[in-house]
Amino acid sequence: MFAKRSVEPKQIQPFQPLLDCDRVTRLFLDDLPDYARRSPGISLVELIVADPSTVIEKAQTLLRQSETTDSSRLASMEIMDLVATIVVYKFPQLSREVIEDMLGLDELKQTRVYRDALEEGRQEGRQEGRQEGRQEGEYRMILRLLSRRFGTVPTEIETRIRGLSLTQLEALGDVILDVTDLAALEDRLPH
Repeated sequence: MFAKRSVEPKQIQPFQPLLDCDRVTRLFLDDLPDYARRSPGISLVELIVADPSTVIEKAQTLLRQSETTDSSRLASMEIMDLVATIVVYKFPQLSREVIEDMLGLDELKQTRVYRDALEEGRQEGRQEGRQEGRQEGEYRMILRLLSRRFGTVPTEIETRIRGLSLTQLEALGDVILDVTDLAALEDRLPH
């Protein structure tokens, strides 16, 4: 993928076999039709290769487009984050706060789309935290049961138990009462 035909390398001889097969396609961003250039993905690539003098203007346009398209709230947030990241890499001497001001991201953060997406992300984080907490609780309970039943649990068994998924931990909880010693338990642990 090239920004324009003029930046394509002139020495292509070593790559000619690849270029002759149907597995490689050269793309030139400036040759793409207008409808393809309106795609957020292509716009992000264009932003990456854009001249620094036009980056801020292109970034602001892309941010406005992501607000007005029918993309999901999370997709709009991801585009905002990618745009900010690209601009940060384009202008490493500027702080992220300065770049957010230049792009008008403070105003975007006040929009309902941003607030809704942020709340969705927080809810997903809370859900993941509850899941991890539940898994940690299952892990501790199983180790406590094993300790009471068999005494000290060897480190290698504890490590294998810690690597189990929540579903596997629940199944192990059912098996604990059926095993007679740690060797039998070890045989029943998934590898």
